[in-house]
Amino acid sequence: MHGADTRRYVLSAGEAFSGATLARFEDPQYPPSLLALKLAPVTLVVQLVIGADGRVQRVQPDPPAQLQLIDHAAEFMAAIAACTRQWQFAPLVISTQHELDGRTISTSSAKPFSLVYAFTFELRDGKAHASLARQ
Repeated sequence: MHGADTRRYVLSAGEAFSGATLARFEDPQYPPSLLALKLAPVTLVVQLVIGADGRVQRVQPDPPAQLQLIDHAAEFMAAIAACTRQWQFAPLVISTQHELDGRTISTSSAKPFSLVYAFTFELRDGKAHASLARQ
């Protein structure tokens, strides 16, 4: 996990992780109510907090101060939240192996995690486009 208010997982000897990858997603939709305004391109960076089940639990600006700098930030954040709440991630699984009585014992558990994405909204030749990039 990362971000200002989250912790990082530190793996010990015999531990490994897998997952924490985006399995199903759609790009966000440019807010229809803003199309007529013909705004300059807008990029918002958000932290997605993903539960152990791989579903997005929280969407927050990263850093929050960017919301004061961007016109119509609330509408763009609403579009991002609506989109990302439909996303599905492969859960982050931490696996541990250790020896017990000469046998290798393996255990696994899913953990919550967070990822940061930049979402860009723009008009090209009068048509709405939205894209995302992992930070």
